[in-house]
Amino acid sequence: MEGLREQLKLFEGYEGFEILKKAIQDLVENRWDREELKSLGEILYQNGVPYALIISLYSNLKEYFDQSTLSDFFYYLLLPYMKHAQETFKEELHMENLIDSVYRLKRFYMEFFQRFLEERSEELLEANKTPPFRKELYLLNTSIKEKHIEYLEEQREKLIDLLQEVLHQKDLMYVDWFIRKARDLVLLIQSWLDKLLIDSLKENVYKDPLTGLYNRLYLEEALPREAARAKRYGMALSIILLDLDNFKLINDTYGHLYGDSVLKKVAEIIVGSLRKSDVAFRYGGEEFVILLPYTDIRSAKVVAERIKKLCEEMLHITLSAGIKQISNFEDPMKDVECADMALYTAKREGRNRVVVFDG
Repeated sequence: MEGLREQLKLFEGYEGFEILKKAIQDLVENRWDREELKSLGEILYQNGVPYALIISLYSNLKEYFDQSTLSDFFYYLLLPYMKHAQETFKEELHMENLIDSVYRLKRFYMEFFQRFLEERSEELLEANKTPPFRKELYLLNTSIKEKHIEYLEEQREKLIDLLQEVLHQKDLMYVDWFIRKARDLVLLIQSWLDKLLIDSLKENVYKDPLTGLYNRLYLEEALPREAARAKRYGMALSIILLDLDNFKLINDTYGHLYGDSVLKKVAEIIVGSLRKSDVAFRYGGEEFVILLPYTDIRSAKVVAERIKKLCEEMLHITLSAGIKQISNFEDPMKDVECADMALYTAKREGRNRVVVFDG
């Protein structure tokens, strides 16, 4: 074991060197103790012994010992390193429950990287020749390097499971991977958390809490964007402004809770009448706005009439609507004002009708 003696010399000067030599001797005699190894690992960690140095020692011992025995031995020796890697997550993410245990690895979610598996079929074929789970680690590593935030954010629940289970396997390949990637994972997860926070804030700021539709604030942000797109591609873009007739009377007669339920049902009817590309907004009170890309005046009127008819049949209420095709691409909110004028005309002419702006 001349190579082993040379390898151990690299540890000279570190506190714990003599204990390590004794532990290796115990390994040779197959009488090593788990708790002693964990204590030794903590000493090595606290005294700055590089993790890579221990892995190098592990690699040099492979030819002398049974793989299972060697993996167990170094697993317990490196356990303190893994615990400190876990603390990296807890301290930097401030989420105690994100990884409540790092000592379970019983399964990996194959579907976790389904998109990557589909996109990298050749690599998958090659990866299938390697030990189990290596391809998942490879693909996770790829996602970290390439910052596939959007895709991985969709899989965040499975990622949490993945991280919760990633360290129990005693194969040093997994231990090595986790400790080296702990910092990268922290940064990636932090990016997700930031994105989730921003998305959550947007959801609260831009959504009407009663109906679940977008609100006026979001209309003022989305309409200029849609108008610019319509101008760029030469497509029609129309807007419908709806108002429930005599809604104050409904509130006064049946109460505000009933009035709220009517607003929610109207919102459901509107959403159910639209395409995926259309967007509905609660403009304020009993007013709703519908933004219709790829839609001219004639088609917009068909949509408005359909919604009006459904509200009358299902809720026994009437509504009025004003319609305008976007023409002021520089300031499309002016077209909303035009739709509002058409709505006023509908009200003035007796309600329960759809009026197209003519000006």
